[in-house]
Amino acid sequence: MISRSRVDPDALYRRYAPMVLRRCRQLLGDGALADEALHDTFVQVLRRPDLEIAYPSALLYRIATRTCLNQLRSRRRRPEDPATDLLSRSRERRAHLDEPRLQEVGP
Repeated sequence: MISRSRVDPDALYRRYAPMVLRRCRQLLGDGALADEALHDTFVQVLRRPDLEIAYPSALLYRIATRTCLNQLRSRRRRPEDPATDLLSRSRERRAHLDEPRLQEVGP
């Protein structure tokens, strides 16, 4: 029979954070996004203080994977950062203004 134990968030974090971070980096390919996903993973565990876990590594691996996939889906839906989008539009306008204009020559 599997022994289920109550969650000790500090112990889980100390023991499994490196594994979760590796998984997040593997899926996201970005250190900052992986750190954010790591924290989101453990926040989900903290939201359920009554949670009893039989296989903590499997649960955290699954939560981390789903968190990362959600981030990737979200990025795909909103691929452009509003600041970047504004900057690119500004560059387009500037390029348009810098184009040589043909002057109309009258008779």
